[in-house]
Amino acid sequence: MASISSPLPVAWYPALAVLTVAVGLMLTASFFIDPVAIGSRPASRAAYWLCAVITCRM
Repeated sequence: MASISSPLPVAWYPALAVLTVAVGLMLTASFFIDPVAIGSRPASRAAYWLCAVITCRM
């Protein structure tokens, strides 16, 4: 029977976990920012992402 191995080096796991959580938090923040920003002046998608990044760092 062949052994099962990971397609990624085990040393990458902590960095990938942090990256995955960071992306998830930014996406989640963008869902909360979108309804709030609709009432204000129109903004670009880049402005929404900037707000999401700032929100996640607080």
